[in-house]
Amino acid sequence: MDFRAALPTALIALAAGLTAVLVAQDPPASADVPPTARLSLPVPTGPYHVGTTAAELPGPSRGRKLMVQVWYPTRVAHGNAAPYFPPKTAQFAAEAFHVPVQVINSIDTHAFSDATPASGTHPIVLFSPGENGLRSDSTALETELASRGFAVVGIDVPGESALVEYPDGHVVPGTWTDTGDASRAQAVRTRVADLGAVLHALPELDHRGLLHGVFDLSRVGMFGFSLGGATTADAIRVLPQIRAGVDLDGSLYEHALTTPTTRPFLLLARDGHTTQTDPSWQRAWTLFHGFRREIHVIGAGHENFDDNAGFIEALGLSAQYPADALGPIPPDRATAANRQILTAFFDRFVRGRSAGTGLLDNPQFFNPDLERLG
Repeated sequence: MDFRAALPTALIALAAGLTAVLVAQDPPASADVPPTARLSLPVPTGPYHVGTTAAELPGPSRGRKLMVQVWYPTRVAHGNAAPYFPPKTAQFAAEAFHVPVQVINSIDTHAFSDATPASGTHPIVLFSPGENGLRSDSTALETELASRGFAVVGIDVPGESALVEYPDGHVVPGTWTDTGDASRAQAVRTRVADLGAVLHALPELDHRGLLHGVFDLSRVGMFGFSLGGATTADAIRVLPQIRAGVDLDGSLYEHALTTPTTRPFLLLARDGHTTQTDPSWQRAWTLFHGFRREIHVIGAGHENFDDNAGFIEALGLSAQYPADALGPIPPDRATAANRQILTAFFDRFVRGRSAGTGLLDNPQFFNPDLERLG
């Protein structure tokens, strides 16, 4: 099957920034990337090493199967390096964008496949990717939170994610197309229903196999990038298990524009994206009746909130992207700022620790790349 014919042009989410086709109709004839190129995510900075495993879970309706990946703390210091993509996804990315598969498989995620989890239960943080995105698109953030003691659950979206690969090897290519606000609102509804099914399935996952006893099911937070951020803002209103949420630079839809909430929420923004420039943020801001923050990552473009920017820079493709996709901030500094904010937020509102209060109240004091706007 020619997956390229079935997938939308937003395949940049699948390629994780390994090509310069963010706005192109077709991939370039060659990305001119040598097979010896090696890519690496920033090393997690927490006290734990990171393990990861994937699982298939039942969806919200008959016949819908979900794929999730869990990143979790481990004391294991050596093991099998976890790949960025499963095998068929990696091969497809290579073929679709004319990048050697060795380059994709070289990505150092700083995580070990199926490592023994650290003892004790760990608060849960759910992750929803951007439009057409995959659960691995923000691995640098997911591994950081896991190194800080959280169990992070990244969720693919069958039919919307560019490609979803299951343990038995079959794949579901994305067929969803963004046609405007109505289609995005429908995508949010689909994602929230999937999240409800994941939360329903986690207790069983916690009672068997490798992840037995890993999850603290009473403490759940969520973050998402772009459309995943919109999903987060909706999910905290619909799913009572989710205590608090973070939107990484995504405009908002659905319940976020109509329904008040007292649950803590954080808007994390790129250059030029604020409650003053995005009507959906302006409306939603008035409906956050609990803790709320609007924080700007100075110099960030949209792709600085997932792994793409670092890959793009490493492969020398930055000049081929529009200015609002990649800001002037170095990708490693943007990642560090995002990690710092997420850790502080979830420490405070999922763990219940006060250590992150200062950073959330006065972020520029702790990191000059951060600015509080509201």
